[in-house]
Amino acid sequence: MGINTAIIPYAQGIGFAIPINMAKRNIDDLINLGKVRRSWLGVYIQEVTPEIAKQFGLPEDAEGVLVGDVVEDSPAEKAGIKRGDIIVKVNDEEVNSPGELQDKIRDIDIGEKAIIEIMRDGKATRFIVKIGEMPTVEEEGSEFLKEKVFSVQTGLKVEAVTSGIAKELELPWVKGLVITEVIPGSSADDMGLQRGDVILEANRIEVSSVGKWEEVISRLEPGDTLLLLVFRNRHTYYVPIKVEKID
Repeated sequence: MGINTAIIPYAQGIGFAIPINMAKRNIDDLINLGKVRRSWLGVYIQEVTPEIAKQFGLPEDAEGVLVGDVVEDSPAEKAGIKRGDIIVKVNDEEVNSPGELQDKIRDIDIGEKAIIEIMRDGKATRFIVKIGEMPTVEEEGSEFLKEKVFSVQTGLKVEAVTSGIAKELELPWVKGLVITEVIPGSSADDMGLQRGDVILEANRIEVSSVGKWEEVISRLEPGDTLLLLVFRNRHTYYVPIKVEKID
């Protein structure tokens, strides 16, 4: 039994529905509040790829969900969860993908406590998190219009964030390197990096100058993976790119 959400009438009645139990959880909220509330942990999450696992000193087949950023004053931040943590269990049940984590958090009532197990620096740690209500937040993108220093190895042009750039991009601080150009067809391009993104770390080392960036890059060989911590639309996430040979 479910509630239909869409149907393809010309495809022999193929339809799409949500389970009735999922709908039941929302009935009281709709009756009493006129809206649906959603359980919230307060983290931006992403898949643990083999490239990311290697950079965090984990086996290539490591599972779990990487925390790319933690929302300020969220249940996760209050409990002590940090960017770079890898969530492996919720209430002693394994989570191996962002979708699984979202489903498990969604099943926990707002105000209830959950046990979140994470891997941090190779060690397992458990946090008790009081699940909150997901707020309504509108994020605005930002544009950027400058350029200069070129790093062919990474497929990126970058320059240091100045106070003027920070103001233009509405950044909360003056640090990092702003991407001014992405070479079409490069690994950076394939991974979705774009002009206006801000690089905060390269291989988990903070980079706020082009000199520091080149120092990190100079240690790498073509084919190596470079793990970037990128800030976009007011939150951070990790992006692994391949270092390319200089022609």
